[in-house]
Amino acid sequence: MNDTEILIQALAEMWTDLPPLADDEWETFEAALLIRLRAIEGAQLFEREDEFDRLLEFLDRFPAVRERLLQTYSFRAQQVQRGAVRVPPKISGSIKYQRYLEIPIFYATDREAAADVHTEPFFTGERGLGQLSYGVVRVSVPDDHRSGEIEKPIWWKLQFRQDPECHVVVLGVEPANRQAFIARASATLARGVVPEALVFVHGYNVSFVEAARRAAQIAYDLQFQGLTMLYSWASEGATLQYLVDRTNALWSPPRFREFLTLALTELGATSVHAIAHSMGNEVLANGLAAFDSAGLPPGSAQLNEIILAAPDVDTGTFRDLAARFAGRARRFTLYASANDKALGISQGVQKYPRAGQAGEDLTIIVGVETIDASEVDTGLVGHSYIGDNNTILTDVSRLVRKHEPPEERGGMAAVDRDDGRYWMFVPTRK
Repeated sequence: MNDTEILIQALAEMWTDLPPLADDEWETFEAALLIRLRAIEGAQLFEREDEFDRLLEFLDRFPAVRERLLQTYSFRAQQVQRGAVRVPPKISGSIKYQRYLEIPIFYATDREAAADVHTEPFFTGERGLGQLSYGVVRVSVPDDHRSGEIEKPIWWKLQFRQDPECHVVVLGVEPANRQAFIARASATLARGVVPEALVFVHGYNVSFVEAARRAAQIAYDLQFQGLTMLYSWASEGATLQYLVDRTNALWSPPRFREFLTLALTELGATSVHAIAHSMGNEVLANGLAAFDSAGLPPGSAQLNEIILAAPDVDTGTFRDLAARFAGRARRFTLYASANDKALGISQGVQKYPRAGQAGEDLTIIVGVETIDASEVDTGLVGHSYIGDNNTILTDVSRLVRKHEPPEERGGMAAVDRDDGRYWMFVPTRK
């Protein structure tokens, strides 16, 4: 990181503190500062030193800002010199660059490809032709990534475009036919730390790009050291297309089973885990209910930890599906919350409670470990906690990496009801 980059990062960190320092000249100061920062961004590498000097000359007119900035700049420069950055996990196939980790996400999708599959959005929200498309989508996670976040450009932090050193960015998509996909995934697993795969299935209102970014973030935050995989069904990625998304989620399970069978039988993995969020549980639960695990060939991987996070599935339907889960996987874990406003809206539309709701509607089923996350701070909407909340991420990490039962993972208490036992996170004392 050069001096100009350190200075801009220091400005971004103290941006919310600038208005009182600039006093009644804030609006004039802000407009002029943004012009100079854009000039630095657009300058050629050899020209940036001159633009850097012009910026410092401009700040001479605002001594309080300049003094504070130089203090922050000095602190950041010392951190860079000490190499105070987070050590990234060893995710199979990942590549470490100067200030970010590039994670390959091995995907299968039943979406229709965009006109140019090599440029964003890569895939649309339309159904494909009923056949899976395979490939690898490369995603960056910055060294200063915060667990539970998907960093994006923020204008008020002076971030005007995606930067892999600062944001979780889809860097590109490399389509492959089925055999080329298997060969690359198998080679990546063979070179990796553990011969395990993690399949992520996204929820409603999620584009292919957003799904890839979430898959990379979850794998990174779980410190998962195996192969990260994504099954992306044809979500429209639009808030008002809820019923269309549900129709597509219910259309997708046969192709999901095809992908799951490939992961279990053709990659050389010893263990496969799956995480589904929200409406993605329609794909996972329906797919597993009809999955013929007994018909897998000798030497197939074990279907291990199945995580059903905030499932937007009718509770009665979910019970019927779960009755057929027996023997499909080593363990099934359901996360639910009474604070999930998104599922409350879904119930309002469809009348019946959802399997991801807690409280009186908490779903307890033999063969499924139910975790009540109501006491965890799950944010304003309370629906995306599987990827956003560090308490949940830590619990899932211990589940996937160490296969620990709830009583050994800590932070939870057993609750017994007439219809069975479930587990509840215990609020931490402040």
